[in-house]
Amino acid sequence: MASEIRRGRREASEIGRGRREASEIGRGRREASEIGRGRREASEIGRGRREASERGQRVGERLGEGGERRARLGEGGERRAREGREWEREDEREFDYGEKSEKGPKMWGKLKKEWEACNNGEMQSPIDMSHERVRIIQKPDKRHYKLCNATVKNRGHDISLQWHGDAGSVLINGTNYPLQQAHWHSPSEHTVNGRRYDMEMHMVHLNENATNKIVVIEVLYKIGKPDRFLSKLIRNISSMIDKKDEVKNAGMIDPREIKIGSRKYYRYMGSLTVPPCTEGVIWTINKKVRTVSRAQVKMLREAVHDYAERNGRPLQPKNKRPIYLMAPDDTA
Repeated sequence: MASEIRRGRREASEIGRGRREASEIGRGRREASEIGRGRREASEIGRGRREASERGQRVGERLGEGGERRARLGEGGERRAREGREWEREDEREFDYGEKSEKGPKMWGKLKKEWEACNNGEMQSPIDMSHERVRIIQKPDKRHYKLCNATVKNRGHDISLQWHGDAGSVLINGTNYPLQQAHWHSPSEHTVNGRRYDMEMHMVHLNENATNKIVVIEVLYKIGKPDRFLSKLIRNISSMIDKKDEVKNAGMIDPREIKIGSRKYYRYMGSLTVPPCTEGVIWTINKKVRTVSRAQVKMLREAVHDYAERNGRPLQPKNKRPIYLMAPDDTA
């Protein structure tokens, strides 16, 4: 009996151990299952990350391509804008001063039929004033200028001071030529014995009833002290920088304040120095050279368009024209 009891206890113990082992196996399986599920989740997370990375890369590439397209479009827009600006400048100018330009001085006579004299004329300006060919004459001109209302205008190729009303006149050989306007060229267009100066001013007179309708009195300038007359106009000029056809009221301007200087001057028959290069112009070039500041010359250059910053026409052939030196006081 006792033996059967001990055997029963051993069997019960083995059953208990079997249950514990089964329980541990079950727990191990659950843990393995959880590990497998974790690995699957980790795998899915990894795949998700890879997919996200790939999507991000594709998005980045698309954004990059879009950025490149936008950059190309931007470059094209800038190029078109530049071309548009150049077209505007090209469209608004009829001529320029570029040596190799299609609208430069060598081409002026071919741009319009009415400008043919620029290339074919025999009495074109400017020229060089050489002493060896000068004839001295003692017959002075008479200038009678008056205070008059005036405006300053940016003509694109130069700055012009225009009088409105009676600003006086110059008397030449018994004919009065009323003063119309003045403008500036830099460097000078005319030269004296081969020397070109920093600037020249043209005072333009007109008599429609005269045989030679236009008279230009010219003043040459070299760098030095500021020109007082020009100083009065600097505020108006500086306010119209690169503004073609801009007009400013200058108030009452007295031409007598233009310091012409000596009574000695050169005289010859020439032409306008801009198209249409009309011939038959009486030129009077004062022998005394005045001074202008570097800043004043710079202002006049900055005010006009880029193509006219140096708005001096090259020298033209003299074609054996006589040049006179007017010296009323018997000295040359």
